[in-house]
Amino acid sequence: MQVFGSNGLVLNDCLFGECVAQSVIDAASNSTSTGSTTGSSGPLDGGVIAGLAVVGALVLGFIALFIWGWLVQQKARRSGTDEPFKSGGVGVTWSAVNYSVPASSEGTLFKRKGADTPAGEKLILHDLSGEVNPGEMLAILGPSGAGKTTLIEILGGKAKFGTTTGNVTFSAVSPTGEKTALPKQPRIGFVDQLDILPSMLTVQEALLFAARLRLPESITEESKQERVFEVMKRLGILDIKDTRIGNHERRGISGGEQRRVSIGLELVACPDILVLDEPTSGTQLFQAYQPYLLT
Repeated sequence: MQVFGSNGLVLNDCLFGECVAQSVIDAASNSTSTGSTTGSSGPLDGGVIAGLAVVGALVLGFIALFIWGWLVQQKARRSGTDEPFKSGGVGVTWSAVNYSVPASSEGTLFKRKGADTPAGEKLILHDLSGEVNPGEMLAILGPSGAGKTTLIEILGGKAKFGTTTGNVTFSAVSPTGEKTALPKQPRIGFVDQLDILPSMLTVQEALLFAARLRLPESITEESKQERVFEVMKRLGILDIKDTRIGNHERRGISGGEQRRVSIGLELVACPDILVLDEPTSGTQLFQAYQPYLLT
């Protein structure tokens, strides 16, 4: 393709292209572009259509995912309780609770007499029943490996690896004193054995962060701060509210105080039921005897 024709352009006695007129360039460009544009306005081929369809499907998918996430976020914001100070009222009843795990090929199969355990599984809990009325506290005692943690994890609704059978129900007491089944799952707070806490935050900052994260947005900021203050007061950690929690590298609060902070992280969420796994571990005898958990 020759832009300036077959004979070219005469540039005799010209300085910096001043002999090339714009009309000459336009005429040469029009003559060469007419042939190249002929037949270029045909329909789109199949590959282009398929690509546009894929892009459109991805865009619609992202829009649907965004709408779904927004709806889930709004539902989570409305969840929880609008009562910043809740005083229990939910009971727990469990009956015929059994729990078994797959037995190792090297070990012997442990099976109690009369227990309906599937073949090849090791029985951990067998036919356990009990009840905790609203407002009561139940302590489960036993040696290490007796299944205490397994039982409270089942009562707390934790996902378990093995096979669980039996019934766990929750009930509330009406003003007339009659027990009625709850229409929905209650809010259960669970405090694990290990204290997993933000080491760089102070005690008050950690509790306030948990309150802002877990309480619904309908509760005002003043009510959340009041809830945090009340929890710190009841747990006896009000005097260390401005102390960093710390870790094994940076010294902070003591092990018993960390334990009470872990309990406070669940209490600020106003749970209906509070399940604690070894709540007095790491505490001194005087601290463990304090009745702050009973108030």
